[in-house]
Amino acid sequence: METRDITVNDQVVGSLSFPDGTSEDVWAAALAAYTPSAAADRISKRILAAMDVGKQMIADYGALNVLAGYDSTQIATIATALAPLQALLLSGSLKTALAWLEAFTPTDLITQDTINVFADRIRNFLNS
Repeated sequence: METRDITVNDQVVGSLSFPDGTSEDVWAAALAAYTPSAAADRISKRILAAMDVGKQMIADYGALNVLAGYDSTQIATIATALAPLQALLLSGSLKTALAWLEAFTPTDLITQDTINVFADRIRNFLNS
């Protein structure tokens, strides 16, 4: 078995092993996935997916508020309280959004059950 370092920006970030005698073409193809441009592409796609999750969560919560019969004053109160969270969700910053939710103190309009549901959705995405 032959093992080679995976190097990104002159730093070893891992290793890759193939059977002895593996062709250089196979090595090159496998190691190409770790180039900065390939890594940036994977990260970009994950951020876009996180942004989609965030937008869907905002839409779902809005729908729940409408179905709950909240008036415009209540909606404005909720929007003000959750403005920092909304910005995090829209930017795809789900780890930070989760930390924000976990630190949020429930109110009569934003219950712990609601917080738990949305925190679980974020955790499910982050663990996928």
